[in-house]
Amino acid sequence: MRPAGRGPALRFVESGITLDFAAARSAVRHDSADGHGNRVWPGVDFCVEDDAELLWVEVKNWQPSGLPARLRGAKRRAFVGALKSGSLVRGLRGKFLGTTAFLAWTGQADLRPVRYIALVEPLRPTDSPLLMAVNDRLRSPMAGPWRCGITVAIMGLAEWNARFSDYPGAASP
Repeated sequence: MRPAGRGPALRFVESGITLDFAAARSAVRHDSADGHGNRVWPGVDFCVEDDAELLWVEVKNWQPSGLPARLRGAKRRAFVGALKSGSLVRGLRGKFLGTTAFLAWTGQADLRPVRYIALVEPLRPTDSPLLMAVNDRLRSPMAGPWRCGITVAIMGLAEWNARFSDYPGAASP
């Protein structure tokens, strides 16, 4: 359900996934000239301002529809390898910290609670145990020295739509 009186439709496409942030107070593509202007630091894809918190979203699509079928198996193996090796966690942490540093150094920091979501597609039922381990590894360093509320999660599109129904997402056909 969308609150009445919100701003213009804010639809973004990232890695073949469309996200609709029309119900948000504001939403920007963080790592672009027309967003926060961050084109140098590693950063999250989207910064969304809600009434109570900030939502930072990183989208990772490991099987975009435009990829030739013969290459999809290699992409799948790369995804599972990134989950198992920890390289996905390191990359996601880097995106979070890069966004934090960029916003602080440019005077755009907001100390409200941040919910950092890594939206990963496509997921298979066999990915659940791997994702649980990745969630644990991703959360652990984020909870340490921070004094403001930071919530971290990695999820697929189905869980995203269940948890963030105001911001529906869809994969490109």
